[in-house]
Amino acid sequence: MSRERRKTTDDDVFRSARQRIRPRATSRVPRALLRVALALAASSLGAQDYLPIEQMEQSTVLIVTLQEPESMSSGSGFVVGDRRHVATNWHVVGEADEIRVIGRSLADHIAAEVVWGSPETDLAILELGRALDRPVVEMVTSRYVRKAQDVWVLGFPGAGMDEGTTDLDSSATEVKVTKGIISGLVRSPSGTDLYQIDAALNPGNSGGPLFDACGRVAGINSAKSLTMVMDVEGNMTRVPQGEGVGWAIRADVLIPGLRELGLPIAEAAGRCTVGAAAAAGGVSPLVMAAVVASLLLGVTGVVLGSTRRGRAAVQEALTRSFGRSVARPPAVGPSFAGHTERVVTVAGGAGVPVPEGATPGVGVRPVLRGLAGQYAGVELVLDEPVVMGRAATVAQLVFDGEASNVSRRHCRIGFERETGSFKLEDLWSSNGTYVESGEKVEPTSPRTLRSRDQFFLGDREEIFEVALEGG
Repeated sequence: MSRERRKTTDDDVFRSARQRIRPRATSRVPRALLRVALALAASSLGAQDYLPIEQMEQSTVLIVTLQEPESMSSGSGFVVGDRRHVATNWHVVGEADEIRVIGRSLADHIAAEVVWGSPETDLAILELGRALDRPVVEMVTSRYVRKAQDVWVLGFPGAGMDEGTTDLDSSATEVKVTKGIISGLVRSPSGTDLYQIDAALNPGNSGGPLFDACGRVAGINSAKSLTMVMDVEGNMTRVPQGEGVGWAIRADVLIPGLRELGLPIAEAAGRCTVGAAAAAGGVSPLVMAAVVASLLLGVTGVVLGSTRRGRAAVQEALTRSFGRSVARPPAVGPSFAGHTERVVTVAGGAGVPVPEGATPGVGVRPVLRGLAGQYAGVELVLDEPVVMGRAATVAQLVFDGEASNVSRRHCRIGFERETGSFKLEDLWSSNGTYVESGEKVEPTSPRTLRSRDQFFLGDREEIFEVALEGG
């Protein structure tokens, strides 16, 4: 006797995810623990692709300015705000009669105008005639920047692009990259906060981004140590006054200008986790010891994961070691149609409605639960925002290669204790981040979630739920 198969709808997928308490969910926990340990190892040991260079290049743009009579100069900039704005130096665009931002080729140029400028700090923000199909940069303030950390200068330096020329070389649209370190946190004579760097800066780099190892903009490249000398023909020319001495304006100085224009700001909430050892390809003995310990913990999880007592031991050890990851099957609590009330799961598993707008009290924990996909059955306490993606160097919740719809740095989820709500932000992922209804979370518009709200990454293979529960 044949049996007719019922077509599965999106609602069925979410309903089954809520009600799922599968025996195999616990068997996937050790695999998830091993994945976390391997991610820690990759972060410490470093890999050739630890630097998100493609994203960094996509965010960097070439700026060409025209002045009368028929002279051309160039500089660099980077995409900010809503993709219709570009940040650069004031000295690149402040005196220009016409400004163009170059797109994919020299033939693809977009008219731009200065909508905010500060000659005192040498910063400007341009508004473009149309939005760029490029990612907006994430900025990191000096609070999370330290002396001697690695930095990368991106921009468009090149011969034949100085003032007075009317020609652009065919390679002008290729982003050039130089690497260095932050030599010091200094201040200009006018009081502008700067980073002194030893990465090579040349004419054309002005206004371009200074990235850290996580692909976040720490500063705006501004100047190098130059002096004017007379050449053999009697002409005055600029030459380096010293080697490895340049300056970038700190991102802190640009942020007020973005706020003044009412533009969204992607601002980092912590230090870059890619250390100098990973960037250089070397590993210190202490780091190696930590990596070995992490790997042993993961392997132990696989070995012990076949027994209930073993799983409990691994979960307890992971909680003690990392303080945030709690591996257990997703809890099942009451849900309310339309989410008109928020639910806190307290000890004993009872669902207690919390009036809308109320702030969680002491002992209430914000958690992220995996309902379907690679992290099904795993729970993470959101003590601080967590980045989700496939790159261990820029994400804390790392997916393996099977999650093809998850980007290297896909989205960020965090909890705001002041408002008692969760904040979901898409980080310019390739396949998008979506809430339960299927509505896409736009990169420039973080979405507020309440307890028991769900979201998924790329497709409905990787489903998560946020919740408040009693400690």
